[in-house]
Amino acid sequence: LTAPEKDKKLKNYISGVIYEFNLLILFLHEMFLNKNMLSISFEEKSHDTSNNITINYKDRVTYVKAHNADGNIGYDQLFPSKRQERKNTFSINKYFTLFIEKLENDKDIKYFIIYTDADLDITEEKKIKKGHSKDSYPLKFDSIDIREKRYKILRNCSCINGNGLYQFVQEGTTREKLYSLLKLPPSLQKEEEKGRLSDENVIEIKEKFLDKLILAVNQPNRENLNIVIRNEIGKSDIPYNYEKLHEVALRWSESHEFGPITKGIMEKLLEDIKKNRSSYQKNQNKNIDEEIKFAKSMVGKKGTPAFNQFLSFLIKGEGKKYLKVMKKEGISLTNVSSILGGARGKAPTAFKGLYRLWFDKEGNKTQYLKTLEKEGINLSNISSILNRARGKAPTAFKDLYDLWFDEEGNKT
Repeated sequence: LTAPEKDKKLKNYISGVIYEFNLLILFLHEMFLNKNMLSISFEEKSHDTSNNITINYKDRVTYVKAHNADGNIGYDQLFPSKRQERKNTFSINKYFTLFIEKLENDKDIKYFIIYTDADLDITEEKKIKKGHSKDSYPLKFDSIDIREKRYKILRNCSCINGNGLYQFVQEGTTREKLYSLLKLPPSLQKEEEKGRLSDENVIEIKEKFLDKLILAVNQPNRENLNIVIRNEIGKSDIPYNYEKLHEVALRWSESHEFGPITKGIMEKLLEDIKKNRSSYQKNQNKNIDEEIKFAKSMVGKKGTPAFNQFLSFLIKGEGKKYLKVMKKEGISLTNVSSILGGARGKAPTAFKGLYRLWFDKEGNKTQYLKTLEKEGINLSNISSILNRARGKAPTAFKDLYDLWFDEEGNKT
């Protein structure tokens, strides 16, 4: 992959994609050797950050966000101005928003790691150097001792430079300052304004994020990561070389037949490669035209990683249950598409968020749907109003409902 020399934005994007993919390949190798690493997922980018590499280690999830940097990380990169934040992929608050989104699905997140080849611009006292912003504050860091038992997942990864692991200090003025710097996403800000989220709840969410957040800086750059992969593969008695492992990663990322990849799936793909056969398998005796059409309306073109992952979510993951419940309750996917269409990388989260507003865990209608039905408001009306709300659909629906009805379901 190459980009025109003058197109810096495209060049950086391609460089970032290759960096993420190399890191993914190395984690696949680690998983093949480590029985405690149960599965790996690779999710479409969201909130203008990089793609997510999700590692299931002993049934606890660790999220890894790769950041291919073009300079060191200082205060202005951690907490950029609003104008800069729109332009930059790196921002602690963007990662905080993503963490909250992931926390809704998994309360037991082990770590949230930002993995980057950049260095952290800190003093000898491990305080971040002053930035250009007038609000710049010397936030302090602690080094992580990778020898501690709780960091075993990091110690076992050949891609981790143990000398470059940091967390914000957990006490004192740095922690207090971080509470004020971390901004809730708009949906939770509204919950806070309406009194549904107490100050204690907000602090608890921020504490969880800061406790799980690890900055893995000064890690191997794109070229060195490639060298590390080849060296590590050469050390082990395994049924693949670098080229075959690269092919495994490509086949997996292109197939909607697979959700998270496991060692078993890797072995199946390696067998396909060995016998020179396709790894794509058609769903037999199953018509998924409706799911394909729905996925296209949500994420766009067929065959992309985002499309394949969302389709897999619909036919094999949680989405399968959601569709079944919706069909049973007579909810038209056309109306849902009208609301969520074009959500792209945010499609799974947006679809899940909307479903959970409409149905409880048992698949029964919630107060929201019951009230709308009682008042003769159907989802066709709602879909017309919320047309193309996309990733913001759950928040938009809730705001609309709150505008019309109070907490008891009475008209406002």
